[in-house]
Amino acid sequence: MARYHLGAAYSDRIRGDRAQNLEAAIAAFTASLEVSTRQAFPVDWAETTFNVALLYAQMALSAFEQNDTTQGQRLLHQALTEMQSTLIIFTADGFPDMHQRANDFIESITAIGG
Repeated sequence: MARYHLGAAYSDRIRGDRAQNLEAAIAAFTASLEVSTRQAFPVDWAETTFNVALLYAQMALSAFEQNDTTQGQRLLHQALTEMQSTLIIFTADGFPDMHQRANDFIESITAIGG
């Protein structure tokens, strides 16, 4: 749980380099998934994975702003992959709001070219 909160803190951090903060947030969230596995804590896993997808998308947008299309596309693909995996838990019947949010994100990323 501490690693999850560290990830959240880095994702919201306004000091320092934004890209480094996002990378640190992803690393912390990913580390928290070692404990909050899909099997042991499915909702926590899906929420954390959802956050990771959002962070990859933010990093992709930054890459595109810097005219690094290759990196932007790679990060968009990673965001898409992460978000699609949340639909294993965030089903339409069990979690309709999160299911819709995840699908909206997937549609947006697909429209951008992910």
